[in-house]
Amino acid sequence: MKRVLVLSVIVAVVAVSLVSYAAQDVIELKLGSKMPENNPESQGVLRVCELVEERSNGRLKIIPYFGEALGNKNTQLENVMMGTQDMYIESYSHYVSWVPGFAVHSLPYLFSGAEQYQQFLLSDLEKELEQKLLDKTGIKILNTKKNWVRGPYRVLVSKKPIFSPADLAGVKLRMADSRLLSNVWNGLGANVINLAWSEVYLALQQGVVEAVTSPVSLLYSMKFTEICKYVIRTDEYNQQLALVINNKKFESLPEDLQKILVDTIDEVGEYVSGLVYEAANKDLEKMKQEHGMEYAEPDISPWLDKMPDIFSTLEKEGLIPKEAVEKVLAWQKTL
Repeated sequence: MKRVLVLSVIVAVVAVSLVSYAAQDVIELKLGSKMPENNPESQGVLRVCELVEERSNGRLKIIPYFGEALGNKNTQLENVMMGTQDMYIESYSHYVSWVPGFAVHSLPYLFSGAEQYQQFLLSDLEKELEQKLLDKTGIKILNTKKNWVRGPYRVLVSKKPIFSPADLAGVKLRMADSRLLSNVWNGLGANVINLAWSEVYLALQQGVVEAVTSPVSLLYSMKFTEICKYVIRTDEYNQQLALVINNKKFESLPEDLQKILVDTIDEVGEYVSGLVYEAANKDLEKMKQEHGMEYAEPDISPWLDKMPDIFSTLEKEGLIPKEAVEKVLAWQKTL
């Protein structure tokens, strides 16, 4: 009887220990995004979370926080640098504050289109920028295939028709907290107001701003065309999303989990890009029908004509990284 009792106690202790060990062995990564949960980009994030947990047999879990729940862009990036937040997802231009060369990602009309932009993302020039970011901030970009398309093109959404810079004069335009982009749009005639993405809908509703630039695939989920009935295609630059991680955290992961994380992100990129292109087409029709939205693709020549003077001003103010732009222009000649 005593032997049975002792064995029972041993089994119970071992079982508790195994459960405790298993619980301790699960690694959780906190990932932040400014986007709401109900859009193509966030669907991609959720897909990554699902597949990473499945492929790691529950050893690695990514916990997503949408809608700037962890703070605005700068707060979240600082959190990642400090290690209080593990991951973040946003476009490449958001790292210009730490590495000025990243400005080439949002310099209007620098690249000829999405294909050339992706070629750049896969180039040695981009690798140099990402290494500088890693060295300076400890932030590592995980995407290797560069296939998380955002957009797939950009538009200007407004309360009144805007087809040229002349129509933009004095319009209160929401812009992210970017000196480069703010100066570009001020140079085009707008009255730029810097606001966090999550504040835009209310700002449009209250008249704080009258227009906003955006990837077209995000319009419907953000409900902008409930208020702004005019959408024009601007295509001022192409965008892709970068999933980043605190590098110390990444290096602390077992090698098999590192591989699962990177491979899954690259695989899901194709899925996300498909959703983005699909949403762009379907959402335009839904916004026309549900919100009475009017869509146009005006001649962009008047916008391009303004760019040389704007670039000259930006260069004088030190907002264009001349060396980085010259490298891009030289690289383009090799294509």
